[in-house]
Amino acid sequence: MPEEIIVKNFSSYEEIAALDGFEEEKGVSTDNYADIAGHYHLSDSLRCCRVLESGGLCHQKHNYGFVVALKSGGFSILGNRCALSKFAKDSKVRIAADRYEKERKRQEAIDGLRKIFSEKKERIETLSISLNYVYELYKYMRNIKDSLPMLCKFSLEDMARSGKRNVAVSLVYRHYYIDKESGEKKHEDTDGVHTVGTISAISLFNKNSFEEPLKNLRESLKLLENFHRVDEKATELQAKRFAAGIMGSEQAIRIKQDFEKLYLELNKVKPGVISALCKELDDRVATSKIFLQAKGMPHSNSKARQEITNLQEEIVEQTGAYKVIYG
Repeated sequence: MPEEIIVKNFSSYEEIAALDGFEEEKGVSTDNYADIAGHYHLSDSLRCCRVLESGGLCHQKHNYGFVVALKSGGFSILGNRCALSKFAKDSKVRIAADRYEKERKRQEAIDGLRKIFSEKKERIETLSISLNYVYELYKYMRNIKDSLPMLCKFSLEDMARSGKRNVAVSLVYRHYYIDKESGEKKHEDTDGVHTVGTISAISLFNKNSFEEPLKNLRESLKLLENFHRVDEKATELQAKRFAAGIMGSEQAIRIKQDFEKLYLELNKVKPGVISALCKELDDRVATSKIFLQAKGMPHSNSKARQEITNLQEEIVEQTGAYKVIYG
C-alpha cells in the first residue's frame, strides 16, 4: 500500500526559514534527499538549490517549489521545474515530487468540493431564484410571440437568429418636375430605406437564448440537491468534473441580471417600431396593441392605431418620403 502523502503548504519564506535545520544555499541531490516536507507558492522569487553536475547550485529563480527534508535532518528548497524534470525519472526525488503534486492537486480539487458543500443551501436558493426568473421570462416571451401576427413573429425570430437588431422600412420619394416639351407637371419616384428603431433585446425572441441557461441551472440544482457528502477518496478528475457541473452563485446571479437587463431594454422599444415589421395595417395595429399591453399601458384599438399614426408621421417628417412601405 502506498505511503500516505501529507500535503503541507508553507505560506511564507519566514515559515520555511523557521524549520529546525533549514539552511539557505543547502544543495539538494539524490544522495542527500530524504523526503518532501511540503510546498510553497510565494509572490517573492526564491533560488533553487538543486546540485548541478558541476557541483554548483541551480539558483534559478522561481515562485513555486518544494521544501525538502535532507538525510542530515536539515531542510532546503527545490524549484518545481527542477524537481519534476531535472532528476532521473526513477530517482526518489522525481518519484516523490510527482506523487506529491498529484496528491496536492487532488486535495485542492477536494477542497473545491468542500467549499461547494458548505455553500449548498445558499447556492440552491440563489440558483432557484435565477431559474424561476429565467423560466418565467421564457414563458412570457413565448406567450407574446404566440399572440403576434404570424409574419411579425417570424420576422422577430429571424432577426433574433441572425442577430439583426435594426427595424427598417422602405421609402418611396416622389420628385416633381415640369416637362420641358409639354409643360406638364410630372413626377419621378426613387426608393430608399429608413431605420425606424432598434430592438437591442432581440435575443429574447430566440428560444435558444433561454435553453442553455435553463439547462445549466436545472442540471446544477439537481447535482446540488443530490450532493449529500464529500467523497474524500475521489480522484482529482472526478472532483473537478463534479465541481465543473455545478454553477456558482455569482454566475447564476449574472444570468438573472443579464435577462433582467434585456427585459428592461425591450420595454424601452416603442410598440410602433416593432409593428413596422408587419406589412398589413391590421397586423401592425394588433402588434402595437400587444406590446402596449405588455408595457402595462392603455391598449385599446384606438391607442394602438395612434402608435401607428405617430410612427408614420415621424418617418415622413424625418425623411420627406412620399410613401412608407412596411414589412
